[in-house]
Amino acid sequence: AYVSAKYYLLASPSTDANFEDWNQEFYMTGFTGTDDPGNSFKSVITRNEVAGTWPNPGNTTDIITNGTGYMCYLGNDGIGTNMPKTLNLTANVKTGGLTRAGLTNTDNEISTLNNDGWHLLGNPYACPIIWDNVWANQGAPGNMNATAMRKLNNGAYAAIPGGGTVASGEAFWVFAENALPDGTVEFQENDKSPTAADGYNTKYIGPPLSFNIVLKQGTYEDAPTEVILTNTHLNFQTSVGYDMFLDAAKRSNQVGKENIAT
Repeated sequence: AYVSAKYYLLASPSTDANFEDWNQEFYMTGFTGTDDPGNSFKSVITRNEVAGTWPNPGNTTDIITNGTGYMCYLGNDGIGTNMPKTLNLTANVKTGGLTRAGLTNTDNEISTLNNDGWHLLGNPYACPIIWDNVWANQGAPGNMNATAMRKLNNGAYAAIPGGGTVASGEAFWVFAENALPDGTVEFQENDKSPTAADGYNTKYIGPPLSFNIVLKQGTYEDAPTEVILTNTHLNFQTSVGYDMFLDAAKRSNQVGKENIAT
């Protein structure tokens, strides 16, 4: 079950499930077949490290690539159940090994947020896997860093701990350290865990993170406005400059009062 509204890192344990299966259980936007295809907000994206982009599916009939990770926005959308949600796929499950080769480190970032070398992969199996086993089985990992990063239920990222498991349906980040040679990650049947996953995405601890905005001038002060971070949307299709169809225009206050701009 996925508890609070935000991006989750999801993967498919199937070889032939499509995005429409997920679309029956959570609201999707931004591409053909979704609930709002004309929306500029792409609610399902993945990472193209070479191009430095965040591509979205072209159609809900597209196959969810087994072994690839996706960033999916889930919230209280009126489809299926509200949060928490439980997702499922009805299709053929993956068996046997899977090799993800050609994992690059491309110098293509122009922003201070450097995503070079990071690849979003997913557990390809319909059961948990032990990350230590995945790494121990690497025949020729090339330049891959042994640490894999997962997204916690509070939205933060953390390394998968020693002996930690990756749930079925969970995606995670891996890092290629150098430009050459390209890295490889191999998944094998003996990576599978005989016990349940550690459930990082199945529970929420503590109140939602928030901050207050207060306008002050001299002795005048407005009442604080609370901004709940779990209700704040982050758009990964933005650039470091002004995005005409995404950013609000900064306007001067005509009566000489305060301006707020980001």
